[in-house]
Amino acid sequence: MIIFFVIFMATLTVFNFMVTRSIYYPATFFTALWTVYLSALFLSGDFFYSISDMTCAIYSLGVFMFSSGSLLVFFMYQKKFATELPVSKRDTTFANRCLDIGLVVLLLAFPFYWRHLQQLGTIMDIEDFWISLRAQTSSGDKSAEGFGIFAYLAALSTFLSWAAYYENNGTLYKRFRAYSIISVSLAYHVITVSRLGAMITVFGLIGITVVRNGRIRLKSLLLGITIFVLIFSAPALILNKGGSLDSSISENIVSISESFQLYALGGLVAFDDVVNHPDNIESNWYSLRFFTTIANSLGANYDLPPSTLEYTLTPLPTNVYTIYFPYYQDYGLIGIVVIMLIIGALTTFVFIWALNGDPQAGVLYGLIFASLILTSVSEPFLTTISYWIQAIAFTYFIYKLPYLWHSRESTQMLTRKDALPLL
Repeated sequence: MIIFFVIFMATLTVFNFMVTRSIYYPATFFTALWTVYLSALFLSGDFFYSISDMTCAIYSLGVFMFSSGSLLVFFMYQKKFATELPVSKRDTTFANRCLDIGLVVLLLAFPFYWRHLQQLGTIMDIEDFWISLRAQTSSGDKSAEGFGIFAYLAALSTFLSWAAYYENNGTLYKRFRAYSIISVSLAYHVITVSRLGAMITVFGLIGITVVRNGRIRLKSLLLGITIFVLIFSAPALILNKGGSLDSSISENIVSISESFQLYALGGLVAFDDVVNHPDNIESNWYSLRFFTTIANSLGANYDLPPSTLEYTLTPLPTNVYTIYFPYYQDYGLIGIVVIMLIIGALTTFVFIWALNGDPQAGVLYGLIFASLILTSVSEPFLTTISYWIQAIAFTYFIYKLPYLWHSRESTQMLTRKDALPLL
């Protein structure tokens, strides 16, 4: 029956495209993504366990509600933005100064960052440094030492790379600065032997290309795919996770391809196990982890949901469960209906604002674009609120704060002028 749901999603994708006239509108893009995911799962055959019709129905429900929220905002605001909010010239001086300073900060901090990683890699009694580092930073153990303040620095490197790419107007210096920050940002993520941060950075850059150019150029797409392959393959070889430095090239191509298949689609099968055997993973309000952390820092004593979930056989083991896991586990079907509707509406609102030329929305859409791609393996919205707050604060600081300051100065000048006595 999975083919029935694939046809439903494909039909919804065509409908969304006919309405929005763009594959990149969140309504169209998200439905197209999940059509591809479900189709790829169907074509995988015996590589995965079969998933139930109930799980397929939940995926279809989520896609439908996301589309509904997205199209609602499209009909309400698309024409309004186009007629009432024309793109205007903006002063980029402050933003560019921040980017220059940011590049210097990243370069100066990198040696300290690397020293911290070296310390983390020697904590566990594991001979291989890279395996030890990865185990220490991804164990989910509350007592384990993590990145500390450097986690915020790594996130900052991603935000800087997106903003620098957005501000790249083709001049030699800005092109050099953009690619320099992007390279440093990827270095910050790659040396942790983790894929997620680097993938978010690359996918975000592709998303920003969409709002700046209205499409993805073939050259940019090929470059992005090449970088993604390197990002995905390196940890597989270094950590022996789907690859090995001792194996031949042909053997590694096959094993890494299977590893990618598990990474991209395994969550769809793992979530099916949650639907059919809900007691296999304890429900402890995983979606509220951010709020629980804040409450505990203020003196509360709530049980903190784990950052790393338990493994499920698909038949290969995986511990990713798609975007729907926390919504379904914590709130049931009503959670999926309400939350997907809201996410569809908010992402489309930001996208329309970005198309209108708002730089903050343009950079934030990079995060939205990356998040939508990763919905087959994680929940990148509610459970990562801290990351979103950092992204919003960064873009607000470099793009909106200067205008508020200038507006305040202008208001004060007018007030002083009005206070002068008439001669």
